[in-house]
Amino acid sequence: MKSKKSEGYLINGQSKSGYFEPGEVYEMSFIAYADMDYKISVGADVEDKNGQIEFELYEKKNKQVKDGNTIRYEKVDKILFKNKDNEMTQSFEFQSGATRRIYVRVQVPKVDGGDGAAESYVCVGVLLEHQRGVKTGFGN
Repeated sequence: MKSKKSEGYLINGQSKSGYFEPGEVYEMSFIAYADMDYKISVGADVEDKNGQIEFELYEKKNKQVKDGNTIRYEKVDKILFKNKDNEMTQSFEFQSGATRRIYVRVQVPKVDGGDGAAESYVCVGVLLEHQRGVKTGFGN
């Protein structure tokens, strides 16, 4: 997960890493700013999976729910990207059209090993990179 400075990306301070129990689901969030290009890459120290892990990006949206004469709102997850549906790619590039909070859900791979021993924990990294977006079209 090396930053490609030749592409103009800079490492974003919202990147995260840590040790997790195999099979655990790790969630984090970051603020994506309007008109910025982002690249998110994930990796894990799991040899039998070639470091590939499942992840998805989503945002929370309000959904109106009618209950008789009462209207209330619930937060629902709107999936933006799933690497499971994209050949298990370990990175994804996108541009945010508006400033918003984006969530990352990572499925920590299961590994063969002990029961709670330090060796059975999995190191997972979520690298977030950013650069100014390329503006196209006719400006004001």
